[in-house]
Amino acid sequence: GNETILVVEDDESVRQYIVALLRKQGYAVMEAGNAKEALPLGEHYEGRINLLLTDVVMPDINGPDLAGRLRDSRPDMNIIYMSGYPDKMIDPREMLRDGFIFLQKPFSGADLIRIVRETLDAAAWDMTAAV
Repeated sequence: GNETILVVEDDESVRQYIVALLRKQGYAVMEAGNAKEALPLGEHYEGRINLLLTDVVMPDINGPDLAGRLRDSRPDMNIIYMSGYPDKMIDPREMLRDGFIFLQKPFSGADLIRIVRETLDAAAWDMTAAV
């Protein structure tokens, strides 16, 4: 991949794992440990951010709220939510409105790479189909 991805994950070891995997695949990756760090990155980055990969449950601002705030200025940004909480605590159907993707933790590196690529490819196809 050659797209730009913003990874927001409050668990540093998980974030480092995800960032390393994505960079190894050729993606340009920006990273943040929480939504407060991610907001200025997303708001001030001059290029296109193709994908926001964010944890759902974080201190202060949760993933869906972060996505909503960034989507105001980046309506074409794709979003993948991830969470380690059981389905009983978080209803993935709530995360799926507007075509968002939900990735249950723990996940394998292969699953992450596949879902990221599929999400980006589907978005690229949607954009060309609309033209």
